[in-house]
Amino acid sequence: MFGLNIPTKGLTTGFALAECDFDFNKYHTLFSRLEGGTKTGEELVLSSSLSETAFLIGTFSLGYTFRFPTFWQLVPALGGVGTLYTSNSTLGAYYNGPVQAGGMVFVHLRVANHE
Repeated sequence: MFGLNIPTKGLTTGFALAECDFDFNKYHTLFSRLEGGTKTGEELVLSSSLSETAFLIGTFSLGYTFRFPTFWQLVPALGGVGTLYTSNSTLGAYYNGPVQAGGMVFVHLRVANHE
């Protein structure tokens, strides 16, 4: 997927992303996401001197979801995802380095498929 931000004034920026997931079986899923593109200093809420500067940034996420057996027509799940964020050295000065890491644990609840 690709998108462009074409403002009425200023720089045009673009961003792309790709996602994939692999269901090992009905209980285990591995998923990933890769994103990359440019953002302006204004979009990143940096100082006004960098508002018209474009920065190349990217992220890579890898996660796992465990789905529990269906309970009352609901499928509960528990998962986690880790993400690496990258940027150039100029932008990295605002974020304590050019590579940052983050993660989260989540709970998911969906209606069971009717089979």
